[in-house]
Amino acid sequence: MYSQAKYLFYYRLYYVIRLGERLYAYRPGLDRLPLLQALGTLGYHFFRLLRQPGLRLPQSGYSHFVFLETLNQKNAVIDVFELLPESQRQSLLFAVSSKVSVTGYSHLLYSERYQFAWGLWYLPKAFALTRGYARSQRGVLNRTHVYVNMALFLAAHRQFTQLLRASGVSRVVLTNDHNLQALALMLAARDLQLPTYYIQHAAVSEAFPMHLSHTALLEGQQALDVYQQLGILSRRIHLVGIPRLDGLLGIKTYTPGAPLTVGLCLKPYYSMELIVALLAAIRKASTVVEVVLRPHPGNTQGFYDTLADLGVRISNARLERPQVFIQSVDVLLSGESSIILEAALLGVKTLYFDDGVAAYDLYGFVRNGITEAVTLPEIPQRLEAKNITETPSYFEACRYYCSTIGTPYANRSKELILKYIGLEPIAND
Repeated sequence: MYSQAKYLFYYRLYYVIRLGERLYAYRPGLDRLPLLQALGTLGYHFFRLLRQPGLRLPQSGYSHFVFLETLNQKNAVIDVFELLPESQRQSLLFAVSSKVSVTGYSHLLYSERYQFAWGLWYLPKAFALTRGYARSQRGVLNRTHVYVNMALFLAAHRQFTQLLRASGVSRVVLTNDHNLQALALMLAARDLQLPTYYIQHAAVSEAFPMHLSHTALLEGQQALDVYQQLGILSRRIHLVGIPRLDGLLGIKTYTPGAPLTVGLCLKPYYSMELIVALLAAIRKASTVVEVVLRPHPGNTQGFYDTLADLGVRISNARLERPQVFIQSVDVLLSGESSIILEAALLGVKTLYFDDGVAAYDLYGFVRNGITEAVTLPEIPQRLEAKNITETPSYFEACRYYCSTIGTPYANRSKELILKYIGLEPIAND
């Protein structure tokens, strides 16, 4: 009974954020013959991924298993491990998705082909486990999604269990606590009595589920406040700041009255019509000389090709780190994104645009005084304001999100993290 209940407990956390951020909208067409549609979905992706490598089990002898699912996750934490000497780097085993590559470390590819193959096998069990939950969410979630994702969750749990056993690791490090694979990894580690270490890689919100890692390494008090409200079961909690910004906090300087370069951050769901309208509004401002578009790392190459026709500079999120992009602009315009916090910490003025899709001010950046909200018609006027590049209280307001500001560990978050995951002691702690 416990074995069945634990799967459903972890799995249901996956849908907390999906419902909170208005993802997986209900569509009646996906609720007709859901089991048949689920079978077709899993089968289609299995055959689509036939050329991808299958599961490759590693040799034993590693100390830490590090899972990176997205480029954002890699960019957030990979520099932490660069501080290690070569001998310690060799004790790390990275498991990465097909979206991520790492060099200089032992690594293996998380096999999506394996996941979909075993997803087909687990579909009957997924149906048995979730039919009650699917029925309770009728009209909110599509049963097809519920069955498919539970099958994939069970398959991911199987894959991670095999990888952890084969590698012989004693600790598991992950940078996400609510995606399907991350939840499956935490459950697999728990089953094998391995401690999990969660390194926060982006801002958190009340739309997140409760937190389950053994040790939570959070960026600041805001994250802790949110998780305490949601529920946090971690045995140990440490506030460590934002490692990806070590050495960069508050570095931006401006020449008063100088022409502006404006960075425009795009969400994956932005329509071309909205992008064109935002560009037109920015270009109306007489103070602007250049606009730089920053697509989301999840956008496809086809999207980049479409943007090329707009005649603006593009920051390729798959090649250029966010910090480099932020430092190249004077003002940043963005919807709901952690890049607002990063820009404020680097001393760059930000304007928050409500796109009407993501929940408004999900991370509290407007409410907590880190950015200013702006509507589409207001953009030209705001960019022409004399004080447009001034950020009088933004940096101090960021202290709520980044715990190391004003402490001896400012710009030393990486060192704190290495200590807490058992890789590098710090003197005078």
